[in-house]
Amino acid sequence: MRIREAKKPEAENITRELWIPLAREMEKLSEYNDLKEDLDIEESIEHKRNGIREEGEYTFVADNGELLGFISATKKETPPIFKRGDRLKVNELYVKPNARKQGIASKLLEKINDIAQKNEEIGAVDLEVDVENTAAKNLYRKKGFEAERNTMVKNS
Repeated sequence: MRIREAKKPEAENITRELWIPLAREMEKLSEYNDLKEDLDIEESIEHKRNGIREEGEYTFVADNGELLGFISATKKETPPIFKRGDRLKVNELYVKPNARKQGIASKLLEKINDIAQKNEEIGAVDLEVDVENTAAKNLYRKKGFEAERNTMVKNS
């Protein structure tokens, strides 16, 4: 198994094999993650393609001849009034169910952490996790993530 940078031509496979299954799993956890009834797969593929190999965007896949998982992150600039450095925000992390418990998610997170450590402008890696996603929260804690802020939502 190897961790490597994703390529734009892989956007369709990443979307179909990894991103949509991630979204379907997350949909079960919270109404916040409800998917559109009229999900446009082509629009979703194009969205994913636009985020691969762009400035400040990072997408890596785990594969062994087939896609096993992926991670995406975006560099977020901190406003100049704050002394904290920029952040590398993990947007998505997913490993196929049959490939879990093999350290793949940890290796994907380590790849993002390596990028942050090599870039002196980046002060931290952050992410959001659904309150109900206990397995993910346990992994993130094990990898050194700590709760820093709470996101509060009021639906309109």
